[in-house]
Amino acid sequence: MIKIISDSACDLSDDIISNNDIGIVPITIVIDDKEYKDGVDIKSDEIYKILSDKSVSLTTAAPGPKEYLTMIKKSIEKGHKEILCVSISNNISASYKSALIAKKIFFEENPKSPIKIYILDSFCVGQGNGLLILKSIEIIQQGFDFEETINIIEKYKKRVRHLLCVNDLDVMAKSGRISNLNASVGKLLNIKPILTMIEGTGTLVGKERGMNKVINFYAKELEDNIDKENFNFIIVSYTSDIKLAEKLVEKIKSETSFSGKIYMMRMGAAVGVYVGLGSIAMYYASKQEQ
Repeated sequence: MIKIISDSACDLSDDIISNNDIGIVPITIVIDDKEYKDGVDIKSDEIYKILSDKSVSLTTAAPGPKEYLTMIKKSIEKGHKEILCVSISNNISASYKSALIAKKIFFEENPKSPIKIYILDSFCVGQGNGLLILKSIEIIQQGFDFEETINIIEKYKKRVRHLLCVNDLDVMAKSGRISNLNASVGKLLNIKPILTMIEGTGTLVGKERGMNKVINFYAKELEDNIDKENFNFIIVSYTSDIKLAEKLVEKIKSETSFSGKIYMMRMGAAVGVYVGLGSIAMYYASKQEQ
């Protein structure tokens, strides 16, 4: 069986990770200069409590090559001969580069090894990455071999549609995406920016006044663009407001033609640090490349 590994920013639920034996390499969360391993030393609930305190400094650091190498070796020790690593976008994080270095070190140490390792730059972030992993699992379960799985996922990765609404404009101002003045005006007018990923980089795709209009925007985008022939599932995710996510799920069920599975999951600590409280996202596969 092909072993799938990823960094913790894939934000898949614990049961999906456990049931499919996905190897997770944790991203480091830095809180006021103290380091924590995402999902190991600190959980999402704790991050979202901390985020309400604007005086606290929060950043992240990608896993290093040593951490990926440890995961690769553990997978091989358990009998896996083919390893697919699905990494967060190289334009967002150094995680992909760390995984490549780990692969290089492994084959330098084991030049005659028959093990196959493929490092995929997903061009995605958060549960966009998770969507590709879920599709990889589906493909593997259908009997496709290692090379076929890689080719299919490489084809799909530019079609993963991200829609992420950042509710807290102070978070965007802190990251430098907008000015403090624009954040203040946006809050005054209840403007909600919606981001997507294009060529592995975050890009503004829309602005709506209020979360109800954001949900309408998501539902219309899904109805117009989803590739229902090849993907029978989507992901809806949230940071701190599960009721908002439930409202979006109900909107999709009642007002779109999509009838597949809707995974509802929480954004993890590594992503939550940058999107803040009250954010909501949706991930699906589009009929065309983004």
